[in-house]
Amino acid sequence: MTEIATLTTILPIVATLQNGREKRELHSLVTEIIMPEFDQIIETLNICANMLLYNSPQHPDPAKRIERGPPVKLPVSSSKSEMVKGIITRDGIYVTHLSVNLREAHFNRHIHRITLDQPILLPQLITAKESIDNAVLLLQNFNADQNHSDLCTSFENILEEVSRAKHSLQLPTDPSLVFPQHEIEAQWFRPSLPHNLALDMYINQAELCIDLKNLHRVTEEPWCHIDPQTGKSYVDTVRDEMKAGKPLDSIMEELDHRGSQGGSPSSTPRTAAGSGSATPTHSGGAASGLAATLSHLLKPKIDPMEYVTKCSTYANSVVMVTKKIEVSSPDPLLVSTSTKLDSLENIISCFLHNLKAVN
Repeated sequence: MTEIATLTTILPIVATLQNGREKRELHSLVTEIIMPEFDQIIETLNICANMLLYNSPQHPDPAKRIERGPPVKLPVSSSKSEMVKGIITRDGIYVTHLSVNLREAHFNRHIHRITLDQPILLPQLITAKESIDNAVLLLQNFNADQNHSDLCTSFENILEEVSRAKHSLQLPTDPSLVFPQHEIEAQWFRPSLPHNLALDMYINQAELCIDLKNLHRVTEEPWCHIDPQTGKSYVDTVRDEMKAGKPLDSIMEELDHRGSQGGSPSSTPRTAAGSGSATPTHSGGAASGLAATLSHLLKPKIDPMEYVTKCSTYANSVVMVTKKIEVSSPDPLLVSTSTKLDSLENIISCFLHNLKAVN
């Protein structure tokens, strides 16, 4: 009994001593090893932000005669074929100049040269700058006296912001930044872009990218139909239903039935193979009816699955991409910024790993 009583007294003391030792180790790790690196990390983050906004590692300061860096002027050229050739210029978070010649039959039917007439914002750089600012703020307000769990959470939040900044320079992860959700204003160019051309500018792997698509606008019913209330096309509706596991034929039959009842995304019944408009039965007379019939017979048959897989809803129309050209130019400042953010991400990940190990 005496031995049991003695153990009962000693065990809490041992646990307290162990707990105290772990707290001292944790405090020592945070205050003596991790936090002394904060100034360097914050300085590097500020350099990254300055390169994104001012094309220079230094923040502009007229009093110290520090000016923003010069715009980044880059060549644009498609590999080997030179279907696209010209110049693109980035100044901070904007593309301020673009002048390219096109040498490709699909595009040359409508346009031979594209010239930017006003600056275009690059939202990915805004995202990166905001995340960098958030990371700096978290580091500046860091509390070393938090418990173990809260310390880990603080570093997870810092890591998340740095990772988001880095990833924003690697891929346009927001669907609204690219086709088909993104629609650039045609009048921002000289001459205005033709209606059958979609153009996106974004950052991919720290390179400035220009993505050109030549479009064919679908006019066949019911595939061309767009619900004026939701903005969704017949194609969108079919795809949504297919994702739920329904077979294509039964989806189309159901939609056509709804159309006959007046509640479908399309009120026009589909034709054989889904390839043409229904032959008119009223107005237009025999000549127009014959023309419509001949037009329908001469059109190549398109399988319904082709509409589902190849069509997109873009600019309130249903389109197919007939030709795509993508060119990119490495931006030295974005490459440098991305490399720095990658290094910071590794350092903070290591801090977090060590923190979690002290438990």
